[in-house]
Amino acid sequence: MSTDIEYKGGITIKSHNGGGPLEVKDLSQLSDSLRRQYDRHIKWSQEHYRTHYSPELWAKADELIAHSKIEFFGDNDASHSLGFGKDGYINGAYERWEQQLVEWADSNKDQVEQLAQQRKQAQAKMEQHRPAVDRIAKTNGANSRAHTDSWKDVAEKLGILKYLTDTGQLSKAKLKKKSKGDSTVITQVLDTYNKQYVAQANAAMAQAKQNKKSHSEADLKERAEYERHWQEVKRIESEIYHLSAGLYDHHMARWSWSYDHIKKKQAA
Repeated sequence: MSTDIEYKGGITIKSHNGGGPLEVKDLSQLSDSLRRQYDRHIKWSQEHYRTHYSPELWAKADELIAHSKIEFFGDNDASHSLGFGKDGYINGAYERWEQQLVEWADSNKDQVEQLAQQRKQAQAKMEQHRPAVDRIAKTNGANSRAHTDSWKDVAEKLGILKYLTDTGQLSKAKLKKKSKGDSTVITQVLDTYNKQYVAQANAAMAQAKQNKKSHSEADLKERAEYERHWQEVKRIESEIYHLSAGLYDHHMARWSWSYDHIKKKQAA
């Protein structure tokens, strides 16, 4: 990933102690530590735009990054953070970026709206298998509760449940706190845990596993179909995002508020 962007935005270094801000016009003025952080920021920004937008928009994204105003906060190289300054994107870079996004989205408008219909159809097919998926989830939940209840019942009968973790293991922190450091109580709990609980809990969990409810072959096949359609929905959503530059709301099946807002600004 190249980060050789000709930076034009300007950098400000501010002190946490209230000292006057240092305006940096030349990257050579940055310390090695701040320069490394700046390079990481530029690289992350480029990777972000290259992940979320189509290659046709990358050059415009690089222009946006080049004109972003950056602020470092901190008094030394060991204590600082980085963020956009109050001016954000300067020299009209953000407006040019918005215009590019809308132009790109408009050029793909028919295809985006066709894909939105395909998504709707794929989602409808996916929902046909929802009852089977819900039945599997319900069965899994019942099996999980049976497993947990098996060791909890043993621990409760032996009087040591309050000393155990959420997974049924002995908690040293709980033992120390709830016993208030009483060595007699600690010894009794350890003795009960090691000599009775472990064997009984393992047997109870083994029995719960043996009694575990299984899923029908029909439901498993339906779940596979559900997941296949879900993958198709995700694929279509990704394509919609790239072709619309993120300006089409596939959940609402309409062009987003941002799209309308940019269009209004351009028309004004």
